[in-house]
Amino acid sequence: MENNPCNITVMHRATDWKPPRPRPSGLNLSMDPPQRGSRITKANAGHGPLAQQKVTSIADFRIASETSKRAIRYQVLKTFFRQREQGESSIAALSRILSQSFSMILPITPYREFPASQIVGDRRKIMGMEEYLKDLKSMKKMKHGKSSLEGFLRGLPRDDPWIDISYDLQEQDCIFEKNKVMGSFTKIFQSKSMPHFSLNLTGMIRCQFNEVYRIVHMDLFYDVHAVVLFLEGLLRAEHPPLP
Repeated sequence: MENNPCNITVMHRATDWKPPRPRPSGLNLSMDPPQRGSRITKANAGHGPLAQQKVTSIADFRIASETSKRAIRYQVLKTFFRQREQGESSIAALSRILSQSFSMILPITPYREFPASQIVGDRRKIMGMEEYLKDLKSMKKMKHGKSSLEGFLRGLPRDDPWIDISYDLQEQDCIFEKNKVMGSFTKIFQSKSMPHFSLNLTGMIRCQFNEVYRIVHMDLFYDVHAVVLFLEGLLRAEHPPLP
């Protein structure tokens, strides 16, 4: 007692003490251990299909969402090329598929008119829908203006186009990744007066969309040299040199 003046009883914790296991809810503890394990297995099995069904539903929703986005972007690209074919002249129509900050990079085409300020290295850069509208007008003028070999745009204008330009873009030839698309297309040149004169040219596109499925930037790649050779051959065939 001299060593414990306050008469405090000291309790020593056993070294082999372990906290009790939590009791599973809804189980009869009077069951033998094998029976309890069987009950737990059945309970988990009952919730398994529901959980799996929920995961599958989420995955299906994501796949459907991505498929829908892909389809919309593909239709926008089809509209983009259709407007180039037709020589769209309405800003309102362009604004349905193009962003206000739209920009475009394409090859330098010696057979069409464009300002020298657009030349960046060996490419052309178009900024904004107003410049793009002028580019479409330049293409339309080339299609309706018979050209000379010295300068493709110095001929007299025609009411009907002397050459037809169309595009073919297939969804399976495109790669869709988030808000970007890369793929190949076919650019088709067809003489109106000489149907056997045609050129099918494979090109590449690379474009970016915004959150409302409008094109923010477009890169076009194709062989301009092949186009020049085709146009020169067509002009010589329509106007052979005098003997």
